[in-house]
Amino acid sequence: MTAAHPTPPAQPPPSPPSLSLQTLILLLTALPVLLLSTALVTLLVLTSSRVSEQLGRQLGDSAIDRVRTETKSFLSPAVALSDLYVHRLATSATLSPTDLDGWLSTLLDDLRANPAVASICFSNPDGNTVWLLRNSGRLEYGRSLSPAPDATREWTVNPDSSADSSADSDALKPLRTYTYSATQRPWFKRATATNEPLWTPIYFWFPDQSNAAVTGTGYTRTVHSPSGTLLGVLVIDVTLASLSDFLSQLPLARDGALFLTDDQSLLVAASDGPTTANANTRHTLLTSTSPSARALAPFLTTQPPSTARTTVAAQPVRVLSSAIAPYPGIDWKLLVSLPESAFLADARSAQRTGTIIAAATALLLVALAVLLSRRLSQPLLALTSHVRKIGSGDLASRIHLSGTRDFHELSAELNAMSAGLAERTEMKHAMELAMQVQQSLLPRSMPTKTSLDIHGLSRYCDATGGDYFDFIDTLDLGGDGVLIAIGDVMGHGIAASLLMNTARAALRASSSTNASLGQMMSRINKVLAQDTRDVRFVTMTLLLVDPVMRRARWASAAHDPVLVYNPESESFTELDGGELPLEPLDSTNYVEYSADNLPPSGILLLGTDGIWEARNPSGLFFGKQPLQHLVRTHALESAKSIANAIDTAHRAFTGSAPITDDITLVIIKLPP
Repeated sequence: MTAAHPTPPAQPPPSPPSLSLQTLILLLTALPVLLLSTALVTLLVLTSSRVSEQLGRQLGDSAIDRVRTETKSFLSPAVALSDLYVHRLATSATLSPTDLDGWLSTLLDDLRANPAVASICFSNPDGNTVWLLRNSGRLEYGRSLSPAPDATREWTVNPDSSADSSADSDALKPLRTYTYSATQRPWFKRATATNEPLWTPIYFWFPDQSNAAVTGTGYTRTVHSPSGTLLGVLVIDVTLASLSDFLSQLPLARDGALFLTDDQSLLVAASDGPTTANANTRHTLLTSTSPSARALAPFLTTQPPSTARTTVAAQPVRVLSSAIAPYPGIDWKLLVSLPESAFLADARSAQRTGTIIAAATALLLVALAVLLSRRLSQPLLALTSHVRKIGSGDLASRIHLSGTRDFHELSAELNAMSAGLAERTEMKHAMELAMQVQQSLLPRSMPTKTSLDIHGLSRYCDATGGDYFDFIDTLDLGGDGVLIAIGDVMGHGIAASLLMNTARAALRASSSTNASLGQMMSRINKVLAQDTRDVRFVTMTLLLVDPVMRRARWASAAHDPVLVYNPESESFTELDGGELPLEPLDSTNYVEYSADNLPPSGILLLGTDGIWEARNPSGLFFGKQPLQHLVRTHALESAKSIANAIDTAHRAFTGSAPITDDITLVIIKLPP
C-alpha cells in the first residue's frame, strides 16, 4: 500500500490593494464635495425656477397695472380739457355758446397745449358748429352755421401764429366747402342720448377715409348753463394713430407688442401693425398684418385678467390680458405679447451662472482636493445658506462671495434678483400701510350723542382713495352738535388721498370756530390753494341737521345734492344749492343754505358718484333709481341696515366688473 501525500494548508485570500494617501484624501474630500455640488446645483435650479416664475407673475401684474394707468393718463387731458370748456361755457368767462367766431384763439391755444388731443368741436342747439382738428399734418379750422348745403367751411390754420392772426394768408379762401350736420354725428347722438359725459365708440371722421389719423374716439357731453338750459354738445377727440403711438412708446413695446380692442373685438390701438384697413373698416387681431396680433387672437375670449403662454416666430412669449375701463364709455381689452426672455433673462442667466460655477468648483476640488477644499467649501456653504434663505422668502438676505470673480458675479446676480423681488414686496407693504393710515382717518364709530340715527361707510377701488366722510362734534354750530361732511376728489389713489386728507385737516381746524358752513367751506378752499399744487377738483358737502326744529343747514362745493326721503308720501326731494368744486386755483366764496320742515322719520342720504356711476359686467350703470328703491324698501330699518342693504345690492350688481371709482355713503335717519 502506498502512503498518501499530506494536503497542503489553505492559502489566505489575497489582500486588496491598499489606497495611497493621496487617493484616499482625494476620495474623502472630493466625493462629499461632488455630492454637495450636485445638491447645490439642483437646489439652485429648483429655487431659481420657482423665483423666476414668481417674478414673471409679479412683473406681468405690474406691467398690466402700468399700462392701465398710462392709458388713463393718456386720455385724461381730453377729460380735463372737456371739464375746462364746460366751466368756461357755464360761466361765460371766455367763450360764448352763440358767438362761435371768437373761438379760434382759444381752440388754437388748447390744441397746441395738448398734443394728445386731435380735435375740439362744439355745436350749439341751433346746429351752429365750430372745430379745430389735426389732419394731414396740419391744423384745420371749421365752422358750420347751419346744416344747409355748402354752409360748412374749413380753413388751414398756422399752428405757430399768434392768437389774433391764426389763419394763413389765404384765410378768405376756404380749404373746402361742404354740407355738415353735427346732430347726425355719433358723438352728438351719444351725448344727447345719455346726458352723461362719456367716451364714444370708435368712429370715422370722414366717410371716404379710413386712416387711423382720422379715426378715433371722443369724450362727449352735453353742456348746460347753471339754470339747466342746454348750451350745446362738446366733444374732445383722440385718434387711433395717437393711441397706437402712445402704446409704441411704452417700455413694454421695446421687447413685446401691445394691443387694445373694443367690445366688438376690433383693434383700437396697436404698437405693432395697423388698426384700420380700408373702406371704413378696422382690423381684428386675426386680420392684422402683425404676427404678434394673430398669435394673440385665441386669447381674446379669455376672461381678464389672465396670463398664458404661446409662441411667436418660434419664440416663447407670455400673453397678458386685462380689461381697460378708465372712463365711462370705454370697455376695452388689453393684450400684451411679451417674450419670456425679456423678463426672465436675468434669472436664467443667474441660474446658468450658478450651475456653471458649481460644476467648475466641483472639478477644481477633485483636482485640488487637499489644497482648496477648505477655501472653496466655505463659499459653497454660504451659497447654500443664501439660496435656502431666498427660497424661504428672506428677500433682505445679501451674499458677498469672495475668492474668485465668478463668485463675485454670482453674488451680484443673486443680490440684484432678490433686491428686485424685495422692492416689489416693499411697495405692496407701503400701499397696505397707506390704506391703514387712510382708514384710520375715517370715523371709528358712529355719533351717539344725538337723537339722529347716523351710519356711514366707504369702499375704495384702490388701496387708497379720494372719498371721505366725517362726523365732527361741534355743539357751537347748533343742531345736535354733529357736523356731517362728505367729499370726493377727482380721481383716486395716493394723490387723491393726500389731497382729501389736506381738506379733512382744514375742515377740522375750521369746525372749532363759530363760522357758518359757507365760511368753513371757503376756508377749506383757501387752505387747498395755499398748501397744495394739485390741480384736482374736490367736491364736498357740509351738513347740520336739527331734529327738533326739523331744519337742515348745508354748504356744497358742487357735490351731488342730499336726497331726502319722506316716508309719509314715499317721495324724494333734494337739498339743492351750492357753488363750484374746491379747487386750488379758485377763490370761490361759499354760502350756507337751509331748509325747514324736514319730514318726521325722514331719511337723508349723502353719497359720492361712485355709487350710481358704477357699472355691471354688461356696462350698465347702477343709477339713482335703484338707490331710491332700496331706501324706500328699508325705510323702517336703522340707518346702518339701510347702508348695509345698499352696499350689498351694489356689490351684487357690479359682480365681477372692475370698480373704477371710490364709493362712500352716509345715511341719516330723523326721529319720529
